[in-house]
Parts: sequence; C-alpha cells; structure tokens
Amino acid sequence: MRHSSRKPNNGWASWSRRPIFSSSPHTRSNCLCTLATRLFGWSTARFAWLVTWKPSRRHILADDLYVLAGGREPARRAAVPARLLILLALACGILLNALIPPGQSPDEESHLARSYLLSMGQILLDRNPGGSGGAIDDGLLKFDDIFHAIGVSGKLDAALMDGVAPNIRWTGTRSQRSYAGTGYYFPVIYLPQALALAISRALNLSIAHSYTLARAFVFLTTLGLIVAAGRLVTPSSVVLALLAMPMVIFQSISTTIDGLALGLCMLALSCFMALLQSQRVEGERGLFLVMCIAVFILAGSRAHALPMILLPFVVAWHRRSRQLLLFSLLVLVLTLAWTSFALITVQDPRIPREVGTSQVLRYYLLHPFKFLGIVGATLKDKWAYYRDTFIGTLGYLDVYLPAWYESVAFIVMILLGLVSFQWRNQTRGETVGRIVLAIGAVGSCVLVFLALLATWTPFPSTMVDGVQGRYFHIPAMMLAYAVAGSQPLDGRRRYALDMVLIVFFLANLGMTADALLSRYWVPERNYREQQFASAAHDPVVLSKDNVLSGEFDAPANGSLYSVAFNLGTYFGRANGDLQVEVCGKQCVRGRTNVALAVDNRYAYLGLDKPLLVTVGESLQLTVTMSSNSTHPVVLWAGKGRTGGLHVKMNGQAIELAPDFLPAVQ
Repeated sequence: MRHSSRKPNNGWASWSRRPIFSSSPHTRSNCLCTLATRLFGWSTARFAWLVTWKPSRRHILADDLYVLAGGREPARRAAVPARLLILLALACGILLNALIPPGQSPDEESHLARSYLLSMGQILLDRNPGGSGGAIDDGLLKFDDIFHAIGVSGKLDAALMDGVAPNIRWTGTRSQRSYAGTGYYFPVIYLPQALALAISRALNLSIAHSYTLARAFVFLTTLGLIVAAGRLVTPSSVVLALLAMPMVIFQSISTTIDGLALGLCMLALSCFMALLQSQRVEGERGLFLVMCIAVFILAGSRAHALPMILLPFVVAWHRRSRQLLLFSLLVLVLTLAWTSFALITVQDPRIPREVGTSQVLRYYLLHPFKFLGIVGATLKDKWAYYRDTFIGTLGYLDVYLPAWYESVAFIVMILLGLVSFQWRNQTRGETVGRIVLAIGAVGSCVLVFLALLATWTPFPSTMVDGVQGRYFHIPAMMLAYAVAGSQPLDGRRRYALDMVLIVFFLANLGMTADALLSRYWVPERNYREQQFASAAHDPVVLSKDNVLSGEFDAPANGSLYSVAFNLGTYFGRANGDLQVEVCGKQCVRGRTNVALAVDNRYAYLGLDKPLLVTVGESLQLTVTMSSNSTHPVVLWAGKGRTGGLHVKMNGQAIELAPDFLPAVQ
C-alpha cells in the first residue's frame, strides 16, 4: 500500500500500514511481543478503512491490481500481497465450512471428544480397561454418530442439515467412551476447540453451532500463527504452496489438531530463522521463548516432530549463550518426559497384541536394519498412496481429486521447491541451521513410520500400517525452510511466483469444492443399495482366471442402465477392465478400468444399452476381469446376507455376497 503524504498516526492505524510479512530484524523482534494487540489493531483499522471508503483511496486498489497483473512493484510496498493472501484464506475458510459436513476429517470425533473433556476441566484421559477415555455428553455423541455415518458411506440431505442436526442440544448426561489415540497429544494443543465448546455451553448453543464455533476458533488460530510466522520471515513460494494444498486447507477447517500443528511448526521455524541472523535483535529472548513453547507443544503432540527439539540448541550455539543452552535442555527434558508419560499411561486397545508399545519400540531400536527393511517394503508398496494423501485425498480417505491433478500438483510443489532454492546465507549459523532442518526433515519422516509401527501396526509385521501422506506435512515444512532460507526473492521472479501461487491456490480450491460436492451433496437417487444381515465386509478376490456369476431381482420397474461394485484396488495397483454382463429378456454389457477406480469406493459400470426390467424379475449377472489384467481386484462383500445378489465363483457357491448397486430409471 502506498504511504500517505501525512505523518502516520501512532497506534493501531499506523501499524496497519506496515507490511504483514516483513524481513526487517527490528520488526521481527517487536511483532511477537505485542502480537495480539497488533492483530486486533490491524483488523480494526482495515475494517474502518473499508467502511469509510473515499475516492482518494482508489490508488491503493489500483496498485494492488497492477501488481497482480504482473506490473513492477511500487516503492515502499510489501513484497508479498499479504492482505490479498489473508482475504483469500478467509474466503476459503467460509466456503469450505459450508461445503464440508461436520466430523469428516479422520478421527475428528475423537479429537472433538478430547476437546470436550478439556473444556470440562479434565486434562488427562481416564485409565479404563477398555481404553483411555472419558465421559462425553450424550448430545455430542449423537451428533458424532450421525455424521460418522455420513463419513462412512452416506450423503447429506435437507432433512438432516435443516431438521435433525440443528435440534441436537447439550443434554447434561454423559456416557463413557474410549479415545485412546488422543491420549498421546499434549493437552494445550486442544485449547482453541475447548474454549469454543466452553463458550458454546455457556451461551446454550446447539451442538451444531458449537461445532461451527470450534471450527472457527481452530481456523482463526491457525491463520494467526501463520501470519505471525510470516511477519518474522517472509515465507517462500514453496512454503505458501504447501499451505495452499487441498489436504492442508481441509484439515485447517476441521476440529482436529493438524492445522494447529502446522501453524506451530511454521511459527517455530520462522523464529528459528530470525534468531540465526547476524544482528542481535531487540527482544530476542522473548522470541527464543516463543520458539521453545511452540516446539514443546508441537513435539508433545506430534511424535514425528521430535527432531525440532534440535532448533533451540542450534540457536544457543549460534548465540554462544549458556542460558539459552540450559533452556534448550529444559525443553528436551520436558518433551521426553511427556512422551514417556503418555506411552506408559495411555491404555490403547485398538491394536490387540501380546507386547506393549514400549516393548515394540525397544525391539526396533535394537534392530534398526529390520526396521529399515520394513520401511523400504512399505514405501515400495504404498508410495503412490502417500503422494495422493499428501496432496488431497480428503474426508474418510474417500474424497478424491482427479488422479491427473494430484500428479500435477505434486510436480508443481517440487518445481516451486527447486525455484525457491537459495545458496546465500547471512551467517554461518543460518548455514548450520538449514542443514539441521534438512536432516531433521528426514528424521521426522523416519519417526512417522517408527511411531505407527510401535502404536498401530500388529507385531511382528512386514509392513507399516496406518501411515497417511498428511503426516509428512511437518517434515515438508521443515524441508521448505531448509531449501529457501530466510532471504526473500527479489524482482520479477518473485512477482511471477506470486501469480503462480494464486493460480495454484484457486485451482486447488476449485478441485476441492468439486470433489466435496460430488462426495457429500450430489445424491445417487436411482441406485438401490442391497441390505446385509451382517455389517462386516470381506473380500472376494477376482482375477482374470475367475468368473463370478449370480442372480438378483430387479428392484423396480424401468430401465436398468448401470450397476456398481464396491472395489478394493490394493492402493491403486489393480489393473485391467472389470466386465459385467446382465441378462434378462436380453443381455447387456458394461465395463470400467479398475486402474481409474477409487480404492474402497463404488465403481460404476454403465451398460451399453438400457435393459427393460419389471420389479422382482430375476436377472442373471456375470462378472470377469479382462485378459490384460496383471493384478486382481477385490469386490467387497458381506456374510450372512438375506436377499439381494447370490453368487458363485467358477460355478461353486460361496457364502459371501458382493456389495452391489443396480440403477433403474
């Protein structure tokens, strides 16, 4: 923004004219000390600026539009259009809050329950034989159960959103539930959600409104952490691209801790890079304290963030300060103490096994090559799955972006990392710091596998279970700071990258909105789901050498034009065409390429022409794989089924009945 010719006033209005993202050492030192006051002052001044619009202010918007169009930056303007980025983030939050149903992030009901317990004053989980947990309000449990069913396989409708959900209230009665997975996380990271729920109960809000308020608190806290980090060190293009990814945006809107953890990570890294500069800045001890608090909360809540404990030690070495070294040791001791306490006290029955978590951890630490072999086999088998869930496989891992777009987004991230790379460093300390960050990023990735191997994977095992791509966001952020350093790019390259980032952000937002609408809001009116006597699902493996045959009754009068099977594609490794033939008065055929199917979701096979059927008419079905298939596919099925599709495999009757949807128009 162009400065006024008049002297700036003291206080909030004059601060609001300063750039949001600044690399000035003096600004870095001062901003953290009065962050809350300044953020409030900036928002107040900007709101007043918009309300009291005057024609003389047109040049400010003109400059913004000129820079966005690729023009030369006017003098005394911030290098990054920070206000535009903040407005885009707020608009994104409002839009996605409307599109994402409650409770659709993985394990979100557990995180919300832990937040509720904290809001009731319960800091640690109860130790129960059935698993660590606590007593949760029955109204919140009902709300969670309704939207958990949506996450598993359901769609939204007006009756649920406008009639049922708004009328669920806090009951005051509580039931005991187990949420052992959240017991490992340091409670402070749940403060925004807990505060929102406490305020909601005090105001007697419905649970739906309480949930929305909790979402708002989490999102605004995350955004505040990111803005604070950006004021300390100008974020590089690859850092901003990481923040703009669909998975990061989606998780930041939820009531989980992923968004908060990434915000804390970015704040700690910015403090770290600022403290490694050559000048001794005013208030650097306060900056060091903020970094240590962020590192402690983060490492206590995300085990794979433990390498960030090295950051205070590097700063202490750079500043040659024994006092900072002692404080670094205190952070290390407290973090290890909390981690050990959580491992010992949390009762986690989710993975039944004869050995405890600490015993498994000790075994793999004593046998590192065994551990590395398991990690190598897991990466070889699931690397594509990790890439996709890193970029944006959303919801209960069933909201998919187009496969081509996930590949393009991944390539864009890599290219932005290469373009952002800089050799120059202001100090030797910054050089050492960037090397430590790169090593720490690798160590963090290793800890992702070690943590899941110790807490989630059956023992012994040849593969690591439970790893998702989003767990690598923190090491990716560490690597992004290591690659780009603390010095912002100058000139046309920076402006060009800004434009690429805006296009990347808008493309991500558009793809995410389209995927969310398709998954949650577009009804499948004509598909008749078969009923299972048992909810358990078992695999029917179909290869090119097998023939699955059976019969089913037409569910309605009309034209049968499509059928669907719930497929397991082995993390996308299945290939070839799934072929069906349906015969009534005549025979029709359909096929789909299983390599393009979504794992553990329905694949729809359009028939080559509609088949006229009458309700109750017996229809014959044959399912095969094409001869060019080199990897089988799974048809998920149920046991003890009453009615529906009865099948044979190669002429032999089987007990399992595939999860099958016929569509009649």
